[in-house]
Amino acid sequence: MSSARLPGKVLRPAHGKPLLGYLLERLARLAPDIRTVVATSGNADDDPVAAFCHTQSVTCVRGPLDDVASRFIKALDETGADAFVRVSGDSPLLDTTLVTEARALYAKTTADLVTNVKHRTYPKGMSVELLDAGAFRRARTLMTSAEDIEHVTPLFYRTAEDWRIAEFTSGRALGDINLSVDTEDDFRAFETLVARMDAPHWSYGLDEILKLRAGVELAST
Repeated sequence: MSSARLPGKVLRPAHGKPLLGYLLERLARLAPDIRTVVATSGNADDDPVAAFCHTQSVTCVRGPLDDVASRFIKALDETGADAFVRVSGDSPLLDTTLVTEARALYAKTTADLVTNVKHRTYPKGMSVELLDAGAFRRARTLMTSAEDIEHVTPLFYRTAEDWRIAEFTSGRALGDINLSVDTEDDFRAFETLVARMDAPHWSYGLDEILKLRAGVELAST
């Protein structure tokens, strides 16, 4: 809730629904053995996030505002998971088939990290990182910088030779496209996209969203 560029964005309503609600509805369509956990801060500012999760029957763990890595450790302790997928609350249109793809690659390779952001070929807002729980617990003990602790995965990319990293790409040059919500303009663009959907938002995958976005841009020129 304390986002500097767009305060309160995670619960800001768009067409009557909080931003986080869109992502949770999409994640709810994943395989039933995948459990969604929201990891937010323990600050009073984020009490509304915890309250919203309660109304959605979604597990919420809370920890230090700037130590996001420790929040993930707490989520692992809470769930006993062998691996977890890290997605961002500012990615309300995340195509969850990317989560499924990451999971399949993890099962095939037993990598420490499965990622589609090592070399960005997907739009921002479609970022998926799957981390093996044991590897992440080891990595957390090696994190000393504020950047590593706050952003969770830079250590893996900076010391890539020490980890088994499996990457999947889109096969296209989509990295300059932004579908995340980080600014007022981003939020307005998201609202416009959703307004043009004539089916439930979760039925729109990446390609459908890109087509819709192209139509929006054409209409606005």
